[in-house]
Amino acid sequence: MLVTIFGPDGAGKTTQIKRLLQDYAANDFKIASVYDVMPDFDYQVGSDLSRYYNYFKNFDVIHTRFRLHSNESDIVMSILESIPQGTDIKLTALSAYIAYYSYVQWNKYVLEPLLADGKFLICDKYYYDDVATKSAFGCPYKWLKQLHYDTRKPDLSFYIKVDGSTLIERNMHRADGRIVHFQSDVGVNRLLYYYEQIVQDENLIAINGNNSQDAIHSEIVNVLEEHKLAPWQYSNSSD
Repeated sequence: MLVTIFGPDGAGKTTQIKRLLQDYAANDFKIASVYDVMPDFDYQVGSDLSRYYNYFKNFDVIHTRFRLHSNESDIVMSILESIPQGTDIKLTALSAYIAYYSYVQWNKYVLEPLLADGKFLICDKYYYDDVATKSAFGCPYKWLKQLHYDTRKPDLSFYIKVDGSTLIERNMHRADGRIVHFQSDVGVNRLLYYYEQIVQDENLIAINGNNSQDAIHSEIVNVLEEHKLAPWQYSNSSD
């Protein structure tokens, strides 16, 4: 079972994922996060990532990511984030290709084996994020969607929707300093436009991220309940 929580940086994805993990742990599920084994996400394109599957297979509910940041991806993104949006479309396209290939590796060595084991995966930074972000940087939206034509669709996907002014405020003091996307109303609105576009095109579940953390959590849990996936309802098929 694959559930994704996506949205721009500062939307509150990490907070909600941590709360869900706590809920499952409280109901006797063994939980793990990608942060447990890869806090910095550094690896080379072409790496064999099966060691992460060998770690995660010991858990029931696992927080993973759509793709990890390879060293190559970090280099390209650090350049993109230092220049105005839309000024280097070729570099943005290269970043999109690297992101897609990174996903192919992560999918082959980690996601698919875990799903075959019947694990419950909660994934952030899904390909919806990559399409929206790279579109905001100037890549054609339809081309980016086509790039991911064979990417696995999640069983459930939640979009944490936050207004532009809130995003700018939340990202002003990011510890990693990566705030270039959020330094102007124009840039933020362009990014949110593409998020809204993909939510509409894929018929995804939008959650009001301007609400309190408790309200957002309750809304997510209510949807999980409707699909028999809440912590007190879900049973691991491998047990």
